[in-house]
Amino acid sequence: MADKKREVDRRLFVQGSALAGAFAFLGGSLPIFGAGTQAGQLDPSKVTFSIDEQTQLLDGQEIVASTSFPDPKGGTVNVRMFLRNVEAEPNFTIIFHSTLTTPSGQVFSNLLITSGTRGPVDNGYRNITVSHVSVKPDGTITRQSPKTIRASTTDPYGGMSPLQMFQQMLKNKQSGKPPVPREQP
Repeated sequence: MADKKREVDRRLFVQGSALAGAFAFLGGSLPIFGAGTQAGQLDPSKVTFSIDEQTQLLDGQEIVASTSFPDPKGGTVNVRMFLRNVEAEPNFTIIFHSTLTTPSGQVFSNLLITSGTRGPVDNGYRNITVSHVSVKPDGTITRQSPKTIRASTTDPYGGMSPLQMFQQMLKNKQSGKPPVPREQP
């Protein structure tokens, strides 16, 4: 029973990581960040993050979340996010939509679809092959070729609240580390 609970906790961590990781991934490509500014350059202590709704589904879960952070010009940027994670072991699909509203009222949105396959666990790590498709509001589609990452099977953020986890991911990105710790195979 303890193993079952650990696996559920790990899945929730992975799904939360996907949400925060997707935001960190998107941050560098959103126009609000302008010339060279990336999500990792935000001051994590100035970021708010909340999970507004979380629904467990038969094949995964849905999360509605929001975050806000300071704009370089002194205003506040607000982001609403929707994530749906669909599990079909060993495969998964994550659908992530975000809408960013700038202090001036400009709205930017993005849809990111991540598909992946988990490999077997080996010495506390698992190879996960993932690919991404991004759909912009104008219909532009960007695809990333599949790549394999070697991810830890333990929760590196155990005991942290969603906000603390999100802030740590931003700190990791700021220091040049991936938002979620991993090894390259």
